[in-house]
Amino acid sequence: MKKIFFIGLWCFILFEISLSAKNYNEINEGFFTTNKIDNLIIGQINNAQDSIIIAVCSFDWKPISDALIEAKNKGKKVVVLTDKRSVNMPMKNLSSNYEESCVAYIKSHGIETYLYDDSIHQGCMRIINLF
Repeated sequence: MKKIFFIGLWCFILFEISLSAKNYNEINEGFFTTNKIDNLIIGQINNAQDSIIIAVCSFDWKPISDALIEAKNKGKKVVVLTDKRSVNMPMKNLSSNYEESCVAYIKSHGIETYLYDDSIHQGCMRIINLF
């Protein structure tokens, strides 16, 4: 019952945020299988005015974590929702693997992070750049 409530609440929040967008170009969805999407994602993070909300599965990519931390350091509100399994995924980039997870890394920099017990849709990242 708790899981259904959370899913329903999350869908409602995303629906409400989507309706409140000034125009639909402000909501971007990216489905990716290669590293080429980095520029799109980091560009959206860098273009955020005041707030960034990201829902992502398999969060293990250090360049995105670095961009989120940079945005937070510039005074933007950053919120991340990810799968609980991301806590145990070592952070990586093109040339290195790290012992620390992206979740631990961004949390240590004060980014508001929420963990979902089950899997969020595989291969999906939603960046909502509204505020």
